[in-house]
This record gives sequence, C-alpha cells and structure tokens, in this order.
Amino acid sequence: MFKNKKNNNQKKTCSNCSNAVYSGEGCFICLELDEPICVIDEWVPTNNHFKCKGKCYSKL
Repeated sequence: MFKNKKNNNQKKTCSNCSNAVYSGEGCFICLELDEPICVIDEWVPTNNHFKCKGKCYSKL
C-alpha cells in the first residue's frame, strides 16, 4: 500500500509530492530531507529535483 494511494498510476515527481511546499514565484521547497532544498525554481526543475528518490512514495 502506498502513502499516496489515490493515484497510484500517477507519475511520481516533486510536482505532486505532499512534501514539496510552494514558496512563491514558482519555487517549491522539499521538506522530506534533513535540510530543506529548492527542487523547482521558476516552474523549472532544478538539479535537486527528486533528490529524495521518492521516499514519500515508498511502500509502508
């Protein structure tokens, strides 16, 4: 069973992760890791995109 079980067929990315928090002007911060990092900046994925390797989507 997946944590995000509503849409199991949905592609797993930072864009639809519950740990990616919108911080304004197209920037999303990932709160899954020990230190918050910017994963999407100005609506474009950064080098840190999907850095957690999908921990939010791992099996329980």
